[in-house]
Amino acid sequence: VEALKEGAQAAADSALTGENATFGASFFHLDAGVFQPPSFGPVPDDYRLGVGDELAIHAWGEVDFQLTRVVDRDGAVILPRSGKVVCAGRTLGEVEGAIREQLARSHASISGDQATTQVEVTLGQLRPIRVYVIGEATRPGSYQLSSASTVLTALYAAGGPAETGSYREIRLVRGSRTIATLDLYAYLVRGERGGDHLLQEGDTVFIPNRLRRVHVTGPVRRPMYYEMRAGEDLPDLLDYAGGLRPEAVPDLVHIRRVLAAKDRRPGQPDHVFLDIALKDGRPAPGSPAGELLDG
Repeated sequence: VEALKEGAQAAADSALTGENATFGASFFHLDAGVFQPPSFGPVPDDYRLGVGDELAIHAWGEVDFQLTRVVDRDGAVILPRSGKVVCAGRTLGEVEGAIREQLARSHASISGDQATTQVEVTLGQLRPIRVYVIGEATRPGSYQLSSASTVLTALYAAGGPAETGSYREIRLVRGSRTIATLDLYAYLVRGERGGDHLLQEGDTVFIPNRLRRVHVTGPVRRPMYYEMRAGEDLPDLLDYAGGLRPEAVPDLVHIRRVLAAKDRRPGQPDHVFLDIALKDGRPAPGSPAGELLDG
């Protein structure tokens, strides 16, 4: 039994880090909570308040008090002797200004350039939101997350893309409209988080089928499988693979290509070999272009 367990663990480790791994898969097997945002402030500047968010209102100076209010079902909070302030759909900065203006109606020391009472509004407990991760996800389904969560948070909760899922064109759908597309390679290779938007109640994160997949072996820094977008070619692939190791021959790449069914002939191999000469990291003049096909 122990031997079977060790064998299964070795196979799992190989699937995440060995030559048979898909680039990016190990990212979703980090410790739990790596991408789980806190359930209380601070929040990004573009965070918009909603029903259930908790506000902490602090005033000091000529008047001192502290209030805690939860945004109610009407999307507002009620201030003593000052009335209602609408919060839902506004940023924290906008809400702070509205609260300061409302309090100034009953506390003269808050208003004007010579105000002797300062007001600060911060966020306490954040509301939960329900989002959906569908398509080719490892664990598709509905997830309750903090309202400070982003697309990456939802992906991590769902275990990331499945073996058949794309790492390159993950879509954030709000209503019936795609509002952002996340390329995980841009994040993993260059640290770029374009498309990693804050989530809202009812958002859907959709993982489509993967694009072309190419297997890199030999003396590169990260030999494994890579998913390639339209327009990407051999230099892009070598860049994703971390470049060549010192012992590599820098001016030649061998490609083993599996032929499409329409190109196969009876009695002939189902694959061909191509030698691509490189110059300055690109196919040399007169060499095959190095177009990469799925498989």
